[in-house]
Amino acid sequence: MKNNFYDYYRCLNDYVFKKYGFESAYAHQKKWPSEILCSSREVVTGFIQGLFDTDGSVQRIKVNNNSYGCMIRFFSTSKTLVSQLQYILLHYGIVSQIYQTDSDERKRTLYILAVTGSNVKHFYDHIGFRLKRKQKILENVIINKKLWKDNTDYIPDIKDIILDIISDYGIPNCVNSKHWNSTIFKRVKQISKTRVSQFLEYYGHINDARILTIAKLSRKDYYYDRIVSIDDGKCIAYDTFIPDSNEYCANGFYSHNSIPEDVFDIVVRGFTATTKTPVDEAKRLAFEKTVATLDIPDDIKLALKKEAVDGNQIIHSGTAYYEFNHFAQKHRMWCDLIESKGHGAKVAEIFGGQNLIPDNFDYRDYVVIQIPHTHLPEGLLDPKQLAHAKALLPRNIFLMEYGCVFIKDSDGFYCRSLIESCTVMPNNPIATPDGPVTFTPLMRGVKNRTYVIGIDPAAERDKFAIVVLEVWENHYRVVHCWSVNKPEFNKRKKQGLVTDDDYYAYCCSKIRNMVKLFNPIRIEMDSQGGGYPISEMLRNKKLLDVEEKDFPIYEVIDQDDPKETDGETDGRHILNLVKQDNTSNAEANVALHKSLETKRLLFPAFDAVKMESSILAEKAMNVIFDTFEECVTNIEELKNELCTIQMSATATGKERFDTPSVVSAGAVEGRQRKGRLKKDRFTALMLSHKFLYDTDTRPTELIDYEDVAGNFKQVKTKPDEGMYRGPGAASMHNAKDWQGEAGQFGAVKKGERH
Repeated sequence: MKNNFYDYYRCLNDYVFKKYGFESAYAHQKKWPSEILCSSREVVTGFIQGLFDTDGSVQRIKVNNNSYGCMIRFFSTSKTLVSQLQYILLHYGIVSQIYQTDSDERKRTLYILAVTGSNVKHFYDHIGFRLKRKQKILENVIINKKLWKDNTDYIPDIKDIILDIISDYGIPNCVNSKHWNSTIFKRVKQISKTRVSQFLEYYGHINDARILTIAKLSRKDYYYDRIVSIDDGKCIAYDTFIPDSNEYCANGFYSHNSIPEDVFDIVVRGFTATTKTPVDEAKRLAFEKTVATLDIPDDIKLALKKEAVDGNQIIHSGTAYYEFNHFAQKHRMWCDLIESKGHGAKVAEIFGGQNLIPDNFDYRDYVVIQIPHTHLPEGLLDPKQLAHAKALLPRNIFLMEYGCVFIKDSDGFYCRSLIESCTVMPNNPIATPDGPVTFTPLMRGVKNRTYVIGIDPAAERDKFAIVVLEVWENHYRVVHCWSVNKPEFNKRKKQGLVTDDDYYAYCCSKIRNMVKLFNPIRIEMDSQGGGYPISEMLRNKKLLDVEEKDFPIYEVIDQDDPKETDGETDGRHILNLVKQDNTSNAEANVALHKSLETKRLLFPAFDAVKMESSILAEKAMNVIFDTFEECVTNIEELKNELCTIQMSATATGKERFDTPSVVSAGAVEGRQRKGRLKKDRFTALMLSHKFLYDTDTRPTELIDYEDVAGNFKQVKTKPDEGMYRGPGAASMHNAKDWQGEAGQFGAVKKGERH
């Protein structure tokens, strides 16, 4: 019975290990399974908890008579396992140190990963222990700890600078000498961030370039490590571009997207014309030419030739996309070159002319490799996740992401090619009646420009989305997009990044902030979801922050729909709650499609230079969320949502516009839940655009106007009512159509905006 149980356990153990990528290995050979490294954050967190529960420890350390510290450690004889763990912890913002010492009688080296200082608090917030005994020790320390000191996080080469500053300025007048001890900086070998914070508390107000430099070097997201050695060598270099993001982590280093495709072709490709070792390559070619002139047998000539030096190669790698994208175009070109078999006429046609064929061109130098999910090794992809993606994603997206298929175009109401044709490029503006247009997203409005905000206050499980449109004479620009959901809010709240306790209160604070940043003439918000509760909170005077100069935001004044807030004068009447139905939804979609067709609605360019500069600026100001990069990402997601909109017919024959239905796993195992793809950003765009489309709003002053045929008409006005103010009659919209024989124009006053 015992042997049978052992055999069963061993078979089960082998099955589980094989399924999840675990390899059987000795303790000093252990490493992270690739399946875990590619898993979600939740799975990785559980794996880390398992490591620390079994081979980790948490220790309460007495610092002095009134204070206790804490150290969390992990032990292993596998250097690879510990190094990988240190790298993964960085993704949680946890910085650790690795020590080594002699282990057991086998004299293997024992590697110890230690988490100390404020990183213990980060470990508690983001990971923690599953083992109750260890978690309780950690919780007791966290509860009673008031000040976290990172005395091991040193800033190199600033000790002498700090001592010079102290010598130059002495003890500032604002400092109580009883609480200041400058000799501490003389006694220590290196200065920790905690000591630098104390120094800046007393000297940070002084306008000195040295102090400003120290403040920059002591940023919380800067960590320093000593370079052990710098070795020269040769390796393969890759040019990587990650869509929808500008930064990614590669082997422990934060990297950023290299450059756009056009810059790559112009600049980087030229570098590959130079061989890896130009001098050696030149010597090799000269030697081979000399050998060729010798009167010796061919086999001896071959024996004399040295091994050829490998030349540079360009490898393009990425996910399949739409056929109009530059990656798909290059893929088609490479396939055509391979299929040409070097035939002169075909090659000339591909390159655009005989004289444009590169020197030394050989079609055998090109290779195209496509690896769809059906050709991957068994077990590399989780079948459940693959099935989930197939059920959740639109067919064209799934084929591109998992099937390596270049799709001709999206199959929704808004074709991807149409959306991309309305997206400007940094060096490729779109022609409009207002002139060539190119622009990038904005984080705040520009003075004297007109803005309209659209809001989809979706339910808590969906995205709360805001889209800002900038109004020009003959076109509109999508300049900003923001979104959040309940889990993201809870995460920020847990990290202490937001002060609002309620999710909708946080969304209201964001709306108020957006109004201050963009000064919109109108806010169009869906009345469904949380629309009505949010409108009540926006006009509630008790919720205003006087110090932030908040003001109530009321609903617009409509004579046909009077409201109790119409008489209020201490806020702005710019909010309109939109009650959507199939008819209004269909009209809004048709209008939006029309604006895209006529290039009246434009999307911003992705500017890698501006992205990089904004990232650096926001880091300098310690901006953690609601960044420029998040705005760019949200706009890209907005375009993706547009592609998923499909048109169908209701039972009564009316047009219906919605995202595809999907089936996902339910809360109960074995059950499925039907739903639809999210479209919150799209709804916010549709609402703001529909207002502009219906009202033909233009960036004019307070009074609208409309052109009429004939001469100027006399308009009766009240004594205190302003007459027409705005652009000259000759520049009015469609004014040329109403020009009379005597060169006169007709205009009639339309009314004031409220």
